[in-house]
Amino acid sequence: MSDIKMTIIDREGQRHEVDAPTDMNMNVMEVCKAYDLPVQAVCGGMAMCATCQCYIISDHDLGERNDDEEALLTGHYAELFQRFDISESTFLESYRWWYTQPAAMDALLQEAAEALTAMERISVQSETDERKR
Repeated sequence: MSDIKMTIIDREGQRHEVDAPTDMNMNVMEVCKAYDLPVQAVCGGMAMCATCQCYIISDHDLGERNDDEEALLTGHYAELFQRFDISESTFLESYRWWYTQPAAMDALLQEAAEALTAMERISVQSETDERKR
């Protein structure tokens, strides 16, 4: 089986074209690390923290989530549904719409990457300021 071509958009909004080997049983986090892309992966990819969480847009069959993935995502999304007072069906309808709008999704991902970068810079600056005190 041949490698899988992937486009990874990092938190800075930069696109990285990578080849993911299919003969090494690597997950997306491991592929990112192999290409020295910035991935937090606080728990080392043990499905405990979601700091390496990614969003996949693909027409390919990606298979079913394993039990660990399902439990982590179910808990994470349940918290979001409750916090923002939305139902799972509303989320799924929105998700399906975005999936059919790749240009809009690209723009949203770029905006999200910029917002996350700005938030991280503020956080780092706050920690630096705190240490100076």
